[in-house]
This record gives sequence, structure tokens and C-alpha cells, in this order.
Amino acid sequence: MPWVLHTEGGKTHLGLKMPESGDHGAATYSDPQGELFKLPDGEIEMRAPSDVSVMPAGLEKTLSVEDFRDLLAFLSGESNTSE
Repeated sequence: MPWVLHTEGGKTHLGLKMPESGDHGAATYSDPQGELFKLPDGEIEMRAPSDVSVMPAGLEKTLSVEDFRDLLAFLSGESNTSE
């Protein structure tokens, strides 16, 4: 789930929270370009689920039919065992 994060410095970030073990006082996120960034918990003023996907707009236009099918199968948790 993508998150919208507003920091004390007035910046807004969009990212997927990356899984990490333990509590280190900061969380790592992946932005829409796939770059990782870390925000200390104390700097986040507001955190809310985003209604905007982190998947690039127009991605479906760049994929072959087979690639698009594979992406949908992956996102839905289905696997293709015939290959």
C-alpha cells in the first residue's frame, strides 16, 4: 500500500513501506521510481494511505500482452505453472 508522508520540514513523500525487522526509529520506503529513502519516525507529521498508485502511469502501454498477463497474475497472487 502506498503512503503519503508529510514531514515537519514541509515536504511530502509518496512511497511503499519496505519490510524491516525491529524498530530502529526510522522506516525505509520505496518511491515511485524505485529509489529507497528513509524517514525518522519523529520527522513524520502525518502519514495516510494514498489513493494514488505508485505504478507508473501508462505502464500498460509499454508491456506486451504476455508481460501484462504475467503482471496481473503476479499482482493477484496467481502463478502460472505451465511454463
